[in-house]
Amino acid sequence: MNYFDVALSVSSMKGYDNRNAAHLRSTLDVEETVNLPASALGSHFNDAVREPQVCHR
Repeated sequence: MNYFDVALSVSSMKGYDNRNAAHLRSTLDVEETVNLPASALGSHFNDAVREPQVCHR
């Protein structure tokens, strides 16, 4: 599996171990930090997530 397999499959996210945010970069080179859980990632990130960084804020 490569990152394209993952990028084209992500439409929602939830955190673990008190992680409540994720910094996302899309395949369109858009960056944003979202609160978790996120039931919908929005038009820039739906099935287009690459390099997610889950964190605690």
